[in-house]
Amino acid sequence: MAAAGVDDVDHDPGADPVEQAIGRERLDRIRKELEACPPRARQIFLAVYEPGGRSHAEVARDLGLSVQRVRQTLCEVRARVRIALGETASGD
Repeated sequence: MAAAGVDDVDHDPGADPVEQAIGRERLDRIRKELEACPPRARQIFLAVYEPGGRSHAEVARDLGLSVQRVRQTLCEVRARVRIALGETASGD
């Protein structure tokens, strides 16, 4: 499963190899965490964040959910990803 822009890490020939390795490691952690999410949460996340992603309202309408439920699910998934990356909610 590839999330939005996840394969762009290796496409900059001038990029520092260490930075590329760190980027690949972070992307692997994100992929792993997204795969561990409940299917509906993953569906919502990808619907919003994939290339050409849709608005919260569009996703809510298409999935028969409230906009608040879509926002809450996105918040939960992003929190899981932050934890997987070892980051705090404040971005530390």
